[in-house]
Amino acid sequence: MDKTTLDGMLHATASLTNPLTTNLEFVFTDFLPNKNKQAVPVEEADNLIRTGVDMPVKADWRRGKIGDHTFSFPVGHITHMESRGTQIIGHAVLYKDEFPDLAGHLEKASASDEGVHFSWELYHGSHSVDDAGVTWFKDCVVAATTIVANPAYGGRTPLLAMASEDMTDRIKELERQVAELQQLPHSGSTSPMDPMEKLTQDVTTLTQRFDDMEARVAAPLADPPATDPDIAALTSELDELRQFKQQVEADQVRASVLLTRREALKSVLAGEAFDAKADFIASLDDAQFKTFSESLASVAQNNKQAASYSGNGIPDPITSGNGEINVSELAKALRDNNKR
Repeated sequence: MDKTTLDGMLHATASLTNPLTTNLEFVFTDFLPNKNKQAVPVEEADNLIRTGVDMPVKADWRRGKIGDHTFSFPVGHITHMESRGTQIIGHAVLYKDEFPDLAGHLEKASASDEGVHFSWELYHGSHSVDDAGVTWFKDCVVAATTIVANPAYGGRTPLLAMASEDMTDRIKELERQVAELQQLPHSGSTSPMDPMEKLTQDVTTLTQRFDDMEARVAAPLADPPATDPDIAALTSELDELRQFKQQVEADQVRASVLLTRREALKSVLAGEAFDAKADFIASLDDAQFKTFSESLASVAQNNKQAASYSGNGIPDPITSGNGEINVSELAKALRDNNKR
């Protein structure tokens, strides 16, 4: 089986599906002759799609610029192929973590007039030459696709959409998370702790940014956006908003707990005395608060008994927590009172 190469030009698209890779979508080939008078007939489409999966994406990136086939080496692999109209579309991943400089170059080049150019390598079982001198390859097997500086197809291959399916899915996921933020429960409290109005404004602003980004992605290819949507920046902003939401919810829970416990302690701890211990009271779990409140009630009862005794010389007959009357102590107090 003979091996040959057939060149094409593409514009790559990157997504954030995996931070260690960059997803590429490109025109693998069409079914017309290139400048070298080489071509693949449409009947070979199934062979290309079937044999292209998991084959390498190669590049000669030894000197910080794109070379050609001769010294190319694997920098990624093809994930799947599909037939789209009169073209075969390839989908691949570039090993961004291993080749960060190459990934950066492709991102810049794909957004410029220069574009990114690919050339596939084929094995073929046979070939024929037509009257125009074009060589048509048959029984094809994909060996690789290579990023090259000088493609035989030139600029004939059309520009692909700058938003891949992966990026569209990411936008939808971010929109779903924003929608969840908009559904935050509102306690109805007028407490200054409740900044729900500001949170709602932040969510509205972020939602508008998503709408603008989606419109840019869906714009006609004849008028491509100047820059790709800044998904990373939006994700960071959404994380900050999520943290703010968590703080709001925590403040709401704290306010609710303190309101309930202020009411429970109003007879023994109120006003500034309660405010001074608010942080401590809010930090207690239910069992700890029960013990704390019972202790305060006991202290208050003892203080009440002491005040009663010092006022008339006769102690409160309830002198213990179980409600028993201490007769001897009561009698002594009466005798002492009669001596006055």
